[in-house]
Amino acid sequence: MRRLALLLAVLVSSGAQVPGARAQDASPLLRPTRDVDVTYMMASPLAGGGWEMLTERQRWSVATGRLRIDPPTPGLWMVVDLARGQVANVEPAKKRVLEGPAPALPGASSGRGIRRGPDRVDRWPCTDWELRDAAGAPVVLCLTDDGVLLRASSGGQVRLEALELRYAPQPAALFEIPGDYRREPAPVVSATGQPAAAK
Repeated sequence: MRRLALLLAVLVSSGAQVPGARAQDASPLLRPTRDVDVTYMMASPLAGGGWEMLTERQRWSVATGRLRIDPPTPGLWMVVDLARGQVANVEPAKKRVLEGPAPALPGASSGRGIRRGPDRVDRWPCTDWELRDAAGAPVVLCLTDDGVLLRASSGGQVRLEALELRYAPQPAALFEIPGDYRREPAPVVSATGQPAAAK
């Protein structure tokens, strides 16, 4: 799950931001203002060094403030409730849901940043914004005017980039967890993605 660290942290940290209440050229929108379905290519580090490229699908429901993530991990999908700061990891084969607070992972710790200028990803225009992650390192996000993340870079490398983008109302059923699934608390993880030490 560490390959999701940058993106999840950006999404969760944007939860408190109110669209339209940002200073001009100081705070980009960090979440979409209309329903959208995006497929990303993302770079995942390999244990022995190097990177592998994986795809991930994300669907946003603006009305409910929820995001569904279908990650590269087989047999798993996730729902992020931005208003509550909660994440549900759904395992259909086990009819199990692991629920807990959104993890404190490295990512954009503030909506305020430096506007670097216009760019584009494929045919979609966006604006590059430089923000700082939780450790103070720069993260560059290319965002559309309506808050869709098209590219994320750190350390001079592209970590995530949109392959497909489609604006359309997202059915409520996509974000609903079946009532007969067993619900359990998710393991608490640290910012490194490792199990947190017991207190």
